[in-house]
Amino acid sequence: MMSSSQDREPSIDVVFPIIDMWLLPYLRNACAGVLAQEYRRELIGITISYYHAPDNTEDIGELGALCLELDAQLVCQRWQNSQFSRGQAINIGIRCGCREIVACLDADVVIHPRTFKHAKSFLNDGTPAAINVARTDLRPDAELFEQRDPKQWQAVVQKSPWRRDGVGNILIPRALIETMRGYDERFYGWGGGDTELDKRLREHGIDLVFLHDHGGPTALHQWHRLTPTRESEFTARNRNLLARPSGFVQNPGGWGGVADSKMSNNLIV
Repeated sequence: MMSSSQDREPSIDVVFPIIDMWLLPYLRNACAGVLAQEYRRELIGITISYYHAPDNTEDIGELGALCLELDAQLVCQRWQNSQFSRGQAINIGIRCGCREIVACLDADVVIHPRTFKHAKSFLNDGTPAAINVARTDLRPDAELFEQRDPKQWQAVVQKSPWRRDGVGNILIPRALIETMRGYDERFYGWGGGDTELDKRLREHGIDLVFLHDHGGPTALHQWHRLTPTRESEFTARNRNLLARPSGFVQNPGGWGGVADSKMSNNLIV
């Protein structure tokens, strides 16, 4: 007997952008949330996109060791002109994958173990839907990620209100994100990129589903101090970009840090 589309499990590429080594403990927890999914492990691939400054001399040995431990793909590239584009970092990770669905997750966000299982009914058969995983912000219990107990998870999450935006948590069909040419790479630092992607989807009639609205689980944002780049000279620039009209397709000169059909093999460590 053939399985219905509701039962089918599409393959998923998970992309984590990372710019600083202080994020490693948070990244480990975020990856634990992916590996704890009630989903077939062979259908999930993890790509960590390390996008760093030209003069950054940090030792990436610990990051490489973590990738080996997780069987994750590590992609490295220096940003140009001393300007960090989170969108470009994500796009590089997207282009290094091949699975049907792309999950773009921030390295400080941990998804609930049932997230992929709950989202698959909206993402099967190429349904043009983007899934935002509503999130809550709080300082997590250190034992939460070691025990991976769904009941304990719910107890922790219920301590804090959830956020409607679901920033840093999106699942989207690969065909759709590739047609859109990924995130807008003109956004620098943090802020605006996710909102701009949501805006493009909504303006062009693409379904945008919040799992929370359908009884789905909430993601957990691991508390940490704000980074200096969050409010910077780029913040006003990003807001101005967000206010301008934009087409469905972005990054006309190429996306993911390179021109089309010229994805460099030397990006993969």
